[in-house]
Amino acid sequence: MLGWLGVRWWAGSDDGDVASQRRHHRARRRPEARIVEQLAQEQAKRTPELNVGAASCPDGPPERTPGAVVLCTVEVEGVMVPYTVTFLGSRAESEGGGDNVEFRSAKPMVDVARIVGDIRDQAAVQLQVAPDRLTVDCGPAKVQVVDIGGRITCTVNDGRSTRRLAAVTDDTGNVAINEI
Repeated sequence: MLGWLGVRWWAGSDDGDVASQRRHHRARRRPEARIVEQLAQEQAKRTPELNVGAASCPDGPPERTPGAVVLCTVEVEGVMVPYTVTFLGSRAESEGGGDNVEFRSAKPMVDVARIVGDIRDQAAVQLQVAPDRLTVDCGPAKVQVVDIGGRITCTVNDGRSTRRLAAVTDDTGNVAINEI
């Protein structure tokens, strides 16, 4: 349900060919370019059904001191999703060089289509109605970024009545659906 991401990356080349050495050299000159590219690639792998755009680190790359952190964002379905990027250290040249960084979601990203499907399935059972007879509306956005404990308000209509529900994120990245 969420694009909750915590991944460590080696931001450098993986082999010793000339092209890799050039990429590695560029990564040294502009480490933020390599970091944002990898952040966008990882998000695209984690959410292949969603449109993932560019990533950016408005404050620049993290300092090259282990433990340094910078806030970055990646665009998912037109919504800027925040991540923290932590510099963990540099890899030795014998290991391909580059920077060892960790990406971690700063806030949960909720895939609204999945929430709509879950609500429809749960409501169909509770109301004893076929799922296709229910209308579920959680707003126009395909994804939403929320605080832990934050909620997305949805409505369910079975043709006779409308109910309001809240999809609430917890600190483990799960979403609970509660009646309001």
